[in-house]
Amino acid sequence: MRQFNNAKAISFQNAANSAFKFRSLMFFQIPLIWFSGIKVNQFDRNSCSVKLPFTRRTQNPFRSVYFAAQCMAAELSTGLILMAETIETGKKCSMLVTAMSATFIKKADADVYYTCAPKDIIASAIQLSLKNNEPVKIILTSEGKMQDGTVVANFEFEWSVKFKS
Repeated sequence: MRQFNNAKAISFQNAANSAFKFRSLMFFQIPLIWFSGIKVNQFDRNSCSVKLPFTRRTQNPFRSVYFAAQCMAAELSTGLILMAETIETGKKCSMLVTAMSATFIKKADADVYYTCAPKDIIASAIQLSLKNNEPVKIILTSEGKMQDGTVVANFEFEWSVKFKS
């Protein structure tokens, strides 16, 4: 398993994996994630999994998880791993979601786990961006499954990454 080498990237990974630190950070930085109760289930350099709880705060009137809450959890699973990889470079970076698509397969009526496992896509794109000193677009996918393994949704996020000179 590939590990982070940069002290800031390691610190970021540890903070995301610590329930208290992550919830505290979200309270101040992204309160909607804090309010919804999203938790980091597992996060390392190879994959990121977040848990979207099925609660009154995340469900719609039809007793399923609201699609916007699903989008938020899926984006977080892709964004955390991308952010850690950009921190690993030691350079300042701008990240922005430029496009998103989703396929909702089954009604989500329980906790949903969104997982992104990008392999080497991110590292390759970052190296290209640093080499050419230009923004690069990366498509990262996140799959949402309930605990019984039922796939409820698939998301694709197009991220634009630009390093500052």
